[in-house]
Amino acid sequence: MTIKTEDTPYIRFELKDGILFAHYKPGVIITLELARKLLAKRLEFTENKPYPMLISDLGIVSVEKEAWTLLSSDEGTNKITAGAMLLNTTYSRILGNFFFKLSAPKIPAKIFSDKQRALEWLEQYKKESADTNG
Repeated sequence: MTIKTEDTPYIRFELKDGILFAHYKPGVIITLELARKLLAKRLEFTENKPYPMLISDLGIVSVEKEAWTLLSSDEGTNKITAGAMLLNTTYSRILGNFFFKLSAPKIPAKIFSDKQRALEWLEQYKKESADTNG
């Protein structure tokens, strides 16, 4: 199994077994400017190919409304076939649910507290990626 990784000061991307993993680093405040940079970095990292994505929150401090609006838009979800958010704290789950209600993502998206369940859910979206990448 080939694993591709890239580390930035804010996020660590990992491409493994047809799933894109995005691990946010502790203490990150996602501004609109940072959201734009992370979006560009993700597209560069994936070589503009579509993948299902598992997002792990390891301590995001906050997300500006404008940043969430961008990340959940057609532009922000470009080349993501589905998104699973792994949120392990009560605060992050409340924040995630609030933002989902405020601005629902344009792709299939779900919040999970169990990584294995999130990966099982994303499996159904790997074929769509393989068909496009193949």
